[in-house]
Formats: sequence, C-alpha cells, structure tokens
Amino acid sequence: MLRPHPSSLFEAPSSIKRGMSLGDLYSPEAINLVANNFAEVVKGFDVNGFTNQAVHNAKGLPFKQKTSAIASTLREYLPPEDQLALQAISDSLGPKLKRTENNGLQVFFYMPHSDLLSTFAVTPDTALFDRAVEVNLELTSRFTAEFSIRHFLEARFDRCLGILSNSIEDSDPHIRRLISEGTRPRLPWAKQLMQVRREPRMTLFILERLKLDPCRYVTRSVANHLADIGKDDLTLLLDICKSWVDHAESHRLKDRESRELLWIVRHALRYPSKKGSKDAMDIRIRAR
Repeated sequence: MLRPHPSSLFEAPSSIKRGMSLGDLYSPEAINLVANNFAEVVKGFDVNGFTNQAVHNAKGLPFKQKTSAIASTLREYLPPEDQLALQAISDSLGPKLKRTENNGLQVFFYMPHSDLLSTFAVTPDTALFDRAVEVNLELTSRFTAEFSIRHFLEARFDRCLGILSNSIEDSDPHIRRLISEGTRPRLPWAKQLMQVRREPRMTLFILERLKLDPCRYVTRSVANHLADIGKDDLTLLLDICKSWVDHAESHRLKDRESRELLWIVRHALRYPSKKGSKDAMDIRIRAR
C-alpha cells in the first residue's frame, strides 16, 4: 500500500480564519512534513537537521519571510549541484490537483518549494533556466506558480515567455491559467512586469489564444489580464473589447463560447466603467 504524500497530511483550513496568519500554517510539524517530503526523493536527506534549523530560522517571522527562510534552509540541505537540487524539487511534487476551485489552504504546503524554485531564475546556465521554467509548469498543477514564474520573466522575459507559450494548449487548466496569470502586468501582491506595462501588446497573443478557453478558471484570468492592460492603455483595452464583442456577434461562435467571450469583456471593463468611461459603459451594454 502506497504511503500518502506529505502534502496530503499538511493541516490547513479551507480559508483564512479570524485572527489567523498564513504564517501560522508552518508549524514545526508542518516543516517536518516538508523535510519528509524531500527525504523521500533525496538519499540521505537530514530530516532532523533540516527541521530543527528551519524551525529556528523561521521563528517569529511573518508569512513571506517565513517561507523564504524555510526555502533558504532547504537549499542548504539539498545537493549542492543546482541540477540535482532542481530535480529534487520536481521529484518532490505530489499528485496534481483534481479541481480548479475550493482547494483550500492545504496547497500552501508547496509555498517553500515555490520560493526555492524562484531562486533558479538568476542562473547563467540556459539549460538550467529552461528546466526551471518547466518545473514551474509542474508546480502550478499542485499550487499556483504565478509568483515564482515572475522571477523568470523578469530575468529573461522573451525566453521564459517562449517556453510558456509552447504549453498554451496544455490539457491542464492550471497550466493554461498560469500562462495568462503569470504574465499579468499588474498581478496583485507581486512585482509589476514593467516590460508588459510599457508595451502591453507583448502578451496579447496569449489572451487571443485563451479567450475561448472552456474553463472559467482560465477566462477569469484572461479578463483580469485585460483589465490590467486597460490601466495603462485604455484605448487598447477598448479596441480589444470592441473587436471581441464584434466577434461574438458575428454568430461564428457556439453559444457557450459567445457567452464566455462577452463575460470576459464585461469583467475586463468594470474598472473604467466605474471611473466614468462612456466608451467602456457602451461596450459593456453591448456585451450583455
């Protein structure tokens, strides 16, 4: 009988409760689960040594600093060779998520994995960089990689975007969403992608290819990505939304596709409509 993956034993509520911090998730017992996770894939991994040091290093820190401290400690206990350490992250990942909603906070088991993965973005080794981007795609099927992938986009935007675009039609909606969400110019709680803010057309091909995605989890990200673009270039947003409404009204789409495309437009135009843009309000009316 197979033992359960350590991520399934990570105790976490379905949502943040009153008086709770995300940092509270990383108790000594939880950190020990991370240790056991890597002990299963790295021969000779020092479970007790890592657990004790990580608990000490993370003590009293707020959430983000705590997970970074755990990740930094983890790197000390993994093989010193970058290729082997990166492979350990990949090998440590458990079963993929079976759904896109209502996964609760248990997925935050992988936050230290994500923080550690992001450190590979600065490698001068192109092959290692490419492999690390691929591991981001593996991670996002278990836990969002939208924050870790930003480091790779910032380091080598064109190369990272090229690798991501090769998976834009992947059967896993988590991967398709990452390609839109991770490249948002103004992703909340993340460093802004100034390349995309300066030239928002850089990511339009992603939105065009995902605008008829069958999963709302993906199209919601497309709508939010469009809304981000509109905060820097309202004219471009209005032009895109108008063309998408025209496309939906052409009757070349199936009913579901047409409804979803119009939903994206309405969602993307909420902010400028609230700010009083008559053009945005007019397009939203057409998209009803």
